[in-house]
Amino acid sequence: MEQNIHKNSKDGVLSLIQTSDGGYALAGYTEGQIGSRPRFYLIKTDADGNRLWNHTFGTGNGHYVAYSAVQTSDGGYALAGDNSTWIGGSLMTRHCYFVKVDANGNFEWEMEYGGTGMAAAYSAIQTYDKGFALAGYKAPSVSGNRDFYLAKMDTNGALLWENTYGGELDDMVHSLVQTNDKGYALAGQTRSFGEGGWDFWIVKTDKEGCSSGGFNP
Repeated sequence: MEQNIHKNSKDGVLSLIQTSDGGYALAGYTEGQIGSRPRFYLIKTDADGNRLWNHTFGTGNGHYVAYSAVQTSDGGYALAGDNSTWIGGSLMTRHCYFVKVDANGNFEWEMEYGGTGMAAAYSAIQTYDKGFALAGYKAPSVSGNRDFYLAKMDTNGALLWENTYGGELDDMVHSLVQTNDKGYALAGQTRSFGEGGWDFWIVKTDKEGCSSGGFNP
């Protein structure tokens, strides 16, 4: 099976999941046409890769890129990524952007997280309590060092708490899971710890996001 799902635009798939009906959901971005701003892009296919529907999200003036998709307990989908603004090729702002849709990809709600500074979400999950968590990085400014970032939300996307973890240099989460004790494990890369350069780094937290530190596998 091979499929070219979308044509005549600049697109990228950054997350793929198999859905409960045996089909697939692909998330990433589409620019619609070369030169336009990217938008979150969600495509649903059947088991053979035939497109059933697709939707875009992100209506502001930013650049919206989805890095993670999850099918939710109600049969819908949640997408996490970032919304960034650029001037003259320079990054000006970046925030985590999170979208919840129904089983047919219809928009339900959206939220941004990260507060002031820079933040991006590279991994998202639905948690045991039917809420959500996302992880990525957060930095105080464009030029500031990045830290592991973990945010917990309720079922409607309202932020319950957020935490950062890291050292003096750059640290970024690329994958997030909820553990059997209802805490969280975050894995990514670090320049703050290890043998120098970029190294693997894993952080384990309790259910409130508190951690005693990370370790290099």
